[in-house]
This record gives sequence, structure tokens and C-alpha cells, in this order.
Amino acid sequence: AFVPVCFVMTLVDFVLNRLQNLIMPNPAFHDLIVFGIGDNTSWVPGWEMTGILRGLLWSFLLYVMVFFFGFFLTQAYYRSNKVMKVVVSLGLVAIVNIWNLPFLLPVLKWIVWFVSNDLRCSAFFAVLSALFAGGAWLLTRRASVKR
Repeated sequence: AFVPVCFVMTLVDFVLNRLQNLIMPNPAFHDLIVFGIGDNTSWVPGWEMTGILRGLLWSFLLYVMVFFFGFFLTQAYYRSNKVMKVVVSLGLVAIVNIWNLPFLLPVLKWIVWFVSNDLRCSAFFAVLSALFAGGAWLLTRRASVKR
């Protein structure tokens, strides 16, 4: 049931972005990351079919990956005791804050290079989606109902 929702979200996002671009230039998230537009005010959306389809694929797989990541975290919380819930919560905060460390600059440069190609990034989103879905399935398959 979530795949059609992700597909509809992708289409609504695309249509709303294109309608807003009729009023003022507003690059989509895909355009900002892949094309590195930044503060370029002369940007106009491309209407090439391959660019549109690549953007739609990228957005769709991003939404699917985020859904599976949320579902995986939900199942991890459900199956965890109180100590593990604290560890999972602090682990997410630690991962977000660890990116500020200077020795991780080569890793950040590699990530920027990796996501600069939308098809490579889409494949990565698909692999992460499968990993999160598999992890959530493993957590769910023997879950007992808590009362």
C-alpha cells in the first residue's frame, strides 16, 4: 500500500514544483543536489523527458527509502527494551552530530561525489530500501503483540 502512496507523492511533488516554477524559479530537491544550483537565480527547469524521468525515479526511490527507514526504526523501537530504545535514540543523534568532525571531510567529499549522479544515487536508494525492508521484516516476523 505504501508504493502507490510514494508514487502519488512523487507526482504531486513534481506537478506542484512545475506549477510554482511558472511563478518564480524554484528548483526541486533533485535539481539542487544533482545539478548543484545553489543560489543561481537564472535557473529554469528543464523539460527534457529523460531529465524528468530521472528526477521522478530519484524522488520515488527517495520516498520509498525514507518510508522503509521509518518502518525499520519503528520496528526496532517496538522490539527493544528501555535501554536499547535509549541507545537507538542517542545513536541517531550521534550520527547526525558526528559529521561535524574534521577527519570525516574525505568521507563527506565522497558522499557529495556519489550523490552528484542521480542514477547512481537512485540505485543506492534502492539498495538501502531493500536493506531497511529486510531488516524490518526480520524484526516483524516473530514480533509478539504487546499488551
